[in-house]
Amino acid sequence: MKKLLFITWNITSGYGTEKSLADVLNLLDKYKYDISILPLFKTSNVHVYNSNIKILDALIDSTKEGYNEKDSLDYYYKLLVSPLLFNKLINEKYDCVIACNHSAPSYFASYLNCATKIIWIRGDMRELDYNWLDKNSNEYRQIKQEHEMQASVLKQFDSIVVISDVVEKSLSELFGITENVVKISNSVNREKIHILSNEKISIPDKMLFTSVGRLDFNKNQILLLKAAKELKLYRDDFMIYLLGDGDYKLILQKYIEDNELTENVKLIGYVENPYPYIKNSTATILTSLSEGFSLALVESVILNTPIISTDVGVARELVEKYKCGNIIHFDEKELFGILLWYLNNPYRYNRVFDINNDYDLVTEVKKTELIIDNTI
Repeated sequence: MKKLLFITWNITSGYGTEKSLADVLNLLDKYKYDISILPLFKTSNVHVYNSNIKILDALIDSTKEGYNEKDSLDYYYKLLVSPLLFNKLINEKYDCVIACNHSAPSYFASYLNCATKIIWIRGDMRELDYNWLDKNSNEYRQIKQEHEMQASVLKQFDSIVVISDVVEKSLSELFGITENVVKISNSVNREKIHILSNEKISIPDKMLFTSVGRLDFNKNQILLLKAAKELKLYRDDFMIYLLGDGDYKLILQKYIEDNELTENVKLIGYVENPYPYIKNSTATILTSLSEGFSLALVESVILNTPIISTDVGVARELVEKYKCGNIIHFDEKELFGILLWYLNNPYRYNRVFDINNDYDLVTEVKKTELIIDNTI
C-alpha cells in the first residue's frame, strides 16, 4: 500500500475546488493507497471525506478553543520560511506528496523529504504575472518575488497536473513549462447531480438566473448587479439568485438596496444543494476575475442550463465545444444585453448539451491513479 500525503488549503465543504478534490479522493482505491490530508487552514469542523482518509491537524485551526489569530499566523509564517521545522512537524514518511495547488501548498510540499512529488494546480496562475505592473510599485516587486519563488519550487516536482487549458497555458507562458504536464479536469458525479437536481424548491414567477460561488472580490458579483440595474430599466420579469456566502455579502446587499433591486436580486446564502436552482434557471452566470476551472459551469451544462461567463477557467472550452452559452468581457453593458436577449427569447436556446464522458468523475479518478502510479 502506497502512502500518500495531499497538502491543500482547507477541507471545509463548499463549492468548487474543495468539493471536487473530496469527490476524487473519496473514490481512490482505499486498498491501494493510504491517504492523509494536511489542510493549511481549518475554518469548520464539517468535511465530506471518507473515514479511511486521515485528516492531519491544520497549521491554522480557527475552530480550536482559545484560538489566537496573531499567534497562529506567526507560527504559520515561521513554518513557511523554515523547511527544517516543517519536516520535524510532518514526521511520517510518504511514498508521494501531492500539493493540491500552487503557492503555499506547493511550497510546503517542496520542503518535505520525499522520493516523489506531484503538484496539482487547481487555480489560475495568472495572478503571478507581474509584467503589466508598474516596475516602481511595491506590487510589482511583491508579485515578481512570488513568481520567482514559484518558479524555483516548480522544479522540485516530478509531475505537474493542471485542471484546464487556461491553467496549462498560464504555466507555459509564465514559467516556460510544457513537459511532464498532464491535464486532469475537475470532475462531477453526474448521476448524483441529476438526482439532487430533482429536489423540490420554491421557484420565482420570473425568469431565474443563478450565480454560484463565494461572495468576494474575485467572484466579482458586483458586475452582475450593475447589469441587473440596467436590465431593470427595461424589464421587471427576472430574478437573480446569488448562492454562496463571503466577505462581500454586506457590500452586495447595500448595492441591491441602494439601487432598488430587492425584487429582482436575492442573496440566498450557502446552499448545500445548488442543483435544483441551476436546473430551473434560464442561465448560470459567472463573473469572476480569475478561475482555474469553475466546476459550477460544468455542472450547469450537465443539467442543460446555458452559461454566461467571463473568459476564465473552463468557460471557453465549454462554450466552444458544446455551444452552450456566451463568453463576456468585464462589461456590464455587454452582460445586460445578453440577459435581455434571454428574456426576449426564452425558448430559442438549445437546452440539450451532450458532453459524453467529458468531466466524468470515474474517468478523472482513473487518470489521477495513473499519474500517481507512474510518478511513483
